Order: sequence, then C-alpha cells, then structure tokens
Amino acid sequence: MADYGMHSAKCLASFHFTRDHVEAVVAKSALIIGSGPVGSTFARLLVGAGIDVTMIDAGGERSSEVGRHLRNETIYQHNPDRFTDVIRSSAMRISVPSSRRSESDSHINPDQDPATNLGASRAARAVGGMGIFWAGATPRTHPVVEHIPFVDGDELSRLYGVAEKLLHTTTSAYEMSVQGRVVTERLNEAGYQVRQLPLAVERLSVDPPRVHWSGPEIILKGGDRNAPSVADDPRFTLLPEHLCTALVHSGRQVTGAVVRDLATGAERTLVADTFVVACGSVLTPQLLWASGIRPDALGRYLCEQTMATCQVALSDDLASRLDDGPNVVEPNLWIPVAEGRPWHAQLHRGIFGYAAVPDGVDRRTVTDLVWFSTCDVRRENAVTFSDRVADPYGLPQPTFHFGANVADRARADDMVTDMAKAATALGKFLPGAEPAFLEAGFALHITGTTRMGADARESVVDPYAKVWGLDNLYLGGGGVIPAGVACNTTLTSMALAVRTAEAIAAG
Repeated sequence: MADYGMHSAKCLASFHFTRDHVEAVVAKSALIIGSGPVGSTFARLLVGAGIDVTMIDAGGERSSEVGRHLRNETIYQHNPDRFTDVIRSSAMRISVPSSRRSESDSHINPDQDPATNLGASRAARAVGGMGIFWAGATPRTHPVVEHIPFVDGDELSRLYGVAEKLLHTTTSAYEMSVQGRVVTERLNEAGYQVRQLPLAVERLSVDPPRVHWSGPEIILKGGDRNAPSVADDPRFTLLPEHLCTALVHSGRQVTGAVVRDLATGAERTLVADTFVVACGSVLTPQLLWASGIRPDALGRYLCEQTMATCQVALSDDLASRLDDGPNVVEPNLWIPVAEGRPWHAQLHRGIFGYAAVPDGVDRRTVTDLVWFSTCDVRRENAVTFSDRVADPYGLPQPTFHFGANVADRARADDMVTDMAKAATALGKFLPGAEPAFLEAGFALHITGTTRMGADARESVVDPYAKVWGLDNLYLGGGGVIPAGVACNTTLTSMALAVRTAEAIAAG
C-alpha cells in the first residue's frame, strides 16, 4: 500500500488512485465531508488549532472564491426575485413520489407516500452548500420555547457569539430602510415587538444600496471579508466534486472514507485521525446508513417547521411616507419567538420564491410576511433510507415519514391567524397572495435526524456531537439539534459545531 503520510495535505489532490489504494492524510488530521456553513466552521477552527484539514464536497465550485455567496453578484443586489431561479436550479428535491413524475425533473422515489412527504425539501451539492444561496437570517433560539438541552445557557450564549463573529452577523445593515421604520411603527402600535432581523451581511453602501452576503467564504476568513482565508492555508485542502460513498469502520474507529471523483469516476480511500460529516440534515444520516452505521435513532425525531406566507401592499397612509427613488433600501424585520407565541416571523422581500411582485405594482410598497412554527418532537417522524432504491448519486434513497399531530395543527392555525392580523394592520393582500401554508419542507430547517443526547438509545451523537460507539466520528448540522425550533437553524448549527470543533482540538 502506498504511504503518502509525509506529504502535505495540499499535495493530496494531485495524486490519482485506484479503488484499492489508500491515501494517508498527515498526522493530526481531519477529513470534513460537506463544505457548507457548518463544514466551513469546522475547517476554520480546526486549521486554526494546527490540524491539517481536507474538506470534500460532491458539488463543484460556483464562484471565484471558495464558498462566496452568489447573491453578491450585482444583478441580484437590487431585485431579489431574480435570485429565486438560481436557488431552484441548484438545489434538488430530496424525495419525489411517483405521482409527481410529470411535474418534476428530479429523481423519482417509488417508496414515497405523498401524504407523509416533505415535498419541498431540497439539498444543494455545491462547494459552500446552501451557504452560497441562503437568506442569511441568524436569530438565536428562545431560551425557553426553543430550549437546546445538553448545553448550559451561558455556554450556548458564548458559542452563539463565536458563530455570529464567523458570519459577520449584524442588525444594522437595513436599519436605514424607511419602509422598515414605517412597518415597525405600525406593527408595534398593533402590539407586536418588531426588531431588525439579525443577518449575516455587511452593508457596503447606501446609495446605491449594496451589501455583501456572508457565505462560507466569510466563515473561512473568520468573519472579515478582507482577512486571509483558511482556503489559502497550506494545511487546508479542498476536493470539489468528490462524493463520499461510505465510511470504513472497525471497532470504535472510522479508518477511512471511500471517495469517488465525480469528474473521473476514480475511487480512493482517504484516511484521517478525525472524521466530520456535515452534509445536511438528510444527507448526513444517509451517509451513515450507507456505511452500516445505523443507531436506532438515526433519521428519527425529525422536526420541520410549518411555514406560511402572504404578501401585502402597504396602505396609502403608509405608502405616502416611503422613499421615492431608484435606490430604496428594503426592510429586513423580525418578530422573535416568545412564550405564548411559539412562532418566528420575518418581514422582508424573500429570495425563495414565496411570491414575485406582480407587474405594475410599486415594489416599494410590497412586504412579504413569512411565519415559521415549530412542531412537537416525535420519534415516528423520520427519514428512512432504502437498501433497494438508490438516489441519483447511487446512495440509499431517502424517504420521508412526516406528519403533524393535533398540537402542531393548532399551533399552525394560531400562527396564520397572527400573521393575518399583522398583515391587515399594514395594508391589503395582493391578489393571489393571501395567507397560505407552503408545501411541507419549504423551510429547509430540518432538525433531529442525527440528534444529540445523553442516551444512545434515543440519540445518534453525545452532547459534543460524537457518534455513539465511535471515538473519531463527529457530526454537524441541523440534524444534531435535539429540539424543535421555529427560528432559522444555521446559527444554532454553527454554534454547536464550534463546541464540537473545540472538543476535537482539545483532544
């Protein structure tokens, strides 16, 4: 067997191996599978701790810098509607039942029951993952309603602070929006507590309005877009278009990762001291299942948010107070989760295609209202993986088994009533954009599928995200979150990844 253990990690990409060869990564090394915000958090912190990191992703590079948010292109700065098609064309639906064959170009899953599907759930395979498309919202969880067990409150606050710094989170980038001030005043008069939405973004200029959205590019730079990137560090290697098909394990150790170069079809096995899987809440448990790592809780306890939206044209008295000109800064507002109000609300112009502004309507007067409600944590809500049907990448096809209970439905109904109240305080619904639930899975905020816990029978990883029964395999992402939450999950996923990375670095 060839031994390349003395070569730097940077050199590894130049070697070509057959399936029977094993490639050794240098001492005190980590292999990170997945390059989204969570994988990039691990990379930034582990390289900073002196660990050699190889990061792989099944997707290719989409931008000039590793993990740069695609919305930073000038064409998308002034009209977020244009960015919707970029997202739709880049993220593939995870499970499409046979009944929807005619309306989808995605892979068909004959085992999927449409009634229990998260039909809008998608996965992005690209360097940077969903981090090159995401909306950038970074709220913290509510300490009671969205309590994250197994992490002390003060410790979680510290971890959030680290994650916020890595993302360059701010609440000031859109505070100059006149529309935002008008909407805030009216809703506060109606009894709401509206705030600026925490966003991973940097305001570059007001006139013309231009911002820089944080993707993994910013995380790899430690939160400063002008700082050096870990991507340029000699201890870091990125292998795009490399799919991990299985983790090789023996006893309590993962000994290697079988990786296929999608450009050439060649396979090889990468070896490291530590392995981190951060492929998302569905693709991470998929890889474990494909590898024969199948704890009883794998894929179970799945939570996904119920999501509703509507679109409002501001009333004449509010519209008369708006800016008049081409360089209008749009609002990005937030109504946080609260006790007695277990849903999270955002008011902005969305990029995920909730509803485009119709022709002939003044964009300045239009606000999207987007409300997210949590669901109860239940073991029977799950994603399972087939040993018979393969997905387009040859891995076990995921199938969703998800449903709402009575409490979930009542909570969702109360949420929509609350959203309609806020909307009518602002103006009138645009035709065809009245309050409506979106297709299940649209939120893309799945949690629980690789949940952390204190009991190996009811969780996949321990409180530091190490897989039960394996000493060198760690997981990251929303699947690790053991609670149902109503807010966006990226910041919490990154905060937990910070904790895990610190534990790995400490040995």
